[in-house]
Amino acid sequence: MKVFSPRVGAKVLLKVENQTNGGISFEKEVLTTVANAWEELTFDYSTINTANSYQKIVLIFDLGAMGDGSANYTFLFDDIKLN
Repeated sequence: MKVFSPRVGAKVLLKVENQTNGGISFEKEVLTTVANAWEELTFDYSTINTANSYQKIVLIFDLGAMGDGSANYTFLFDDIKLN
């Protein structure tokens, strides 16, 4: 997934969930490594339970931090790919 982050070290959580049972989910979190530029982040889903069905994608930027609406808390994302 491509991400534009205002700072280095921002947490990006990518979670997939079952459409009818939110208890069926899988998530991975990675940190950004560049500021004010696009970068490609990779989330290792090699251990996901493929017997389950996932229809939802949830993205959470800086989980646990209270944003203030400023440029320092504005994130962009694009080009989510499954390989």
